[in-house]
Amino acid sequence: MEQFVTDPIAYIIPIAAAVLYFAQVEPTLQPPENKELRHWIRVLAIGSISFTALITTHWLVSGIVSLLIGMAGLTLRIRAFLYVATVTFLLNAIYQLIILNALYPFLRWVIGLFVGIGCIWIAATVETRREQLVTILQNWRVELDSWD
Repeated sequence: MEQFVTDPIAYIIPIAAAVLYFAQVEPTLQPPENKELRHWIRVLAIGSISFTALITTHWLVSGIVSLLIGMAGLTLRIRAFLYVATVTFLLNAIYQLIILNALYPFLRWVIGLFVGIGCIWIAATVETRREQLVTILQNWRVELDSWD
């Protein structure tokens, strides 16, 4: 009996890896003025992997893929990996909350209560430490701008 690969992620990963390799080694993409183009090529490649995993695989696999891509982005200091991983992880979490909400309506109130308390706590913290947070966020932005 013949075995065929039917999982879409198995077809996307080699193509995306080739595009990522191209973005890394192509000489015309290396100058600083082509940094944004290189960023968007990476977003396209890593986004195809992340969103294919989000749509076609189990939620846990998609979450692990997002976390691994995010860790790779932090380790390699590549913004595209970090941005795509964050968006995919949040989409996965929101989708799981919607499913949980549909299956267990009582948990909607429990989760809503905790989210509300969390939002009030975050707002109070931001209000009391506004200047410190503005400085931290500005430093993070400068640091992210220096990433590839």
